[in-house]
Amino acid sequence: MSSCQKVKNQQINTIPVIYSITPNTSITGVYTELTIYGATFFPNGATYLSFSGFIVPIQFISTGLITCTVPNSLVAETYQVVAINNISYSPRTVTSIPPANLSYSNAVSFTINSS
Repeated sequence: MSSCQKVKNQQINTIPVIYSITPNTSITGVYTELTIYGATFFPNGATYLSFSGFIVPIQFISTGLITCTVPNSLVAETYQVVAINNISYSPRTVTSIPPANLSYSNAVSFTINSS
């Protein structure tokens, strides 16, 4: 059987998990590079992060490791960071993200303090 063929009755895990974020704090007005350890991250733009609703793109390293840069425009507060997998992502056809095709991770806190 070809590796491209669909296997009948096989469940594929699409739910991302965040184990940790390093560092877990920053200060306002500073771009901060984060390393996120977890599982079930996807390449090619299919996984991204939400900082309490503020969407941040990621750099895919592996299914268990991603990085991102926290925008310096975020205000001082504690954010709930969630990884989101768009399980129907196609870079050629996506015009909006249908909520039914999204898988959400657990939330992990990330705090931005005043400078």
